[in-house]
Amino acid sequence: MATMTSVSVIVPVYNKRAYLQRSVDSILAQDLPQMEVLLIDDASTDGSYELCKERYGSRPEVRILRQPQNRGAGAARNLGLRAARGRYVAFVDADDIIQPGYLRRLYETALLYRADIVSETGAAIEHVTPIPKSFAARCRWIWEMIYPTAPYYKICRTEYLRKHAITFLPITFLEDVLFSMQALLSVQGGVLLPSTFYDIIEAPESITRGNPLAKCPAYMDSILHAFRSLDEYLLKLPEAQADPTAREMLFLFLIRLSVENHFQATAKKHPLEEINASIAPILQREFGVNAHYVQMLLDLCIGKR
Repeated sequence: MATMTSVSVIVPVYNKRAYLQRSVDSILAQDLPQMEVLLIDDASTDGSYELCKERYGSRPEVRILRQPQNRGAGAARNLGLRAARGRYVAFVDADDIIQPGYLRRLYETALLYRADIVSETGAAIEHVTPIPKSFAARCRWIWEMIYPTAPYYKICRTEYLRKHAITFLPITFLEDVLFSMQALLSVQGGVLLPSTFYDIIEAPESITRGNPLAKCPAYMDSILHAFRSLDEYLLKLPEAQADPTAREMLFLFLIRLSVENHFQATAKKHPLEEINASIAPILQREFGVNAHYVQMLLDLCIGKR
């Protein structure tokens, strides 16, 4: 009988040659048997794909896939989800590293609790904590940032994700947040762990860094797509329809996250008029004659009015 793959580690790769080797080596150094590593190159132009082939192409536990054109981290992760053979999947960004024991800790906890999701939380909790059954409680965990809404820090049971069609939305920002939220809201059983063995490396060329003003249109567009996608997803959950207060908490979380993480940070470096001008076409397309009122509400959230 063939041995089942324990965890498929999905690594989206796009122009991360300077960080890639350290990241992948930290995965391959894990003490977890029967794991596989899926390196998904997103049409890199800096030699990342060639480095993957040269250094890891002969490793039996590594599979290297390449997208024909650059489509973003979400699409790369979706390709990895379709190709994954593991009982569970984990995500590692190509400029981050994982500490020894990271995967074993998550995987053994998942088996012990028969969990669909196991997630590290940093300092948010002090003890191993089961995910609550209550939809409202899960929404509060998201709002209070007890449950991390990044795709890393956690492993998810592969068949659970496939059964509920939980994938990454093809948008530039917030696709990882939506994935993690949906994974939590549908789960039948899961566990949170204190502390974390996942180290985020602050690469300056990351999609979430650089010139924030230039990214405002894509960020605004992503917010609107994220709202529609979340609304469609919640319509499928009877418990969400039965608790409109908890449901609205999720949308408020997306607004707060977007304003605090992007627009307030942008307003520290650029005048509000420049921000408004950059996103005006997006708001006009979406809201027509009401675009100006939406813009004023956003200004109030940013705190400049």
